[in-house]
Amino acid sequence: MAKVRVMQRAGLEEKTLKELYNDLQLDNRVKNLSEMTIRFYEQNLVHFFLL
Repeated sequence: MAKVRVMQRAGLEEKTLKELYNDLQLDNRVKNLSEMTIRFYEQNLVHFFLL
């Protein structure tokens, strides 16, 4: 699986698309987005991230 370079405070880090998707969903939970919004992302972003 391809990796993407992500800028972090400690420097560059390589992450897979699945890791980026999981980070996004974790951020959404931390932001306290509604379950409907999180479920929408789960159902629709999967196609974009090709998980």
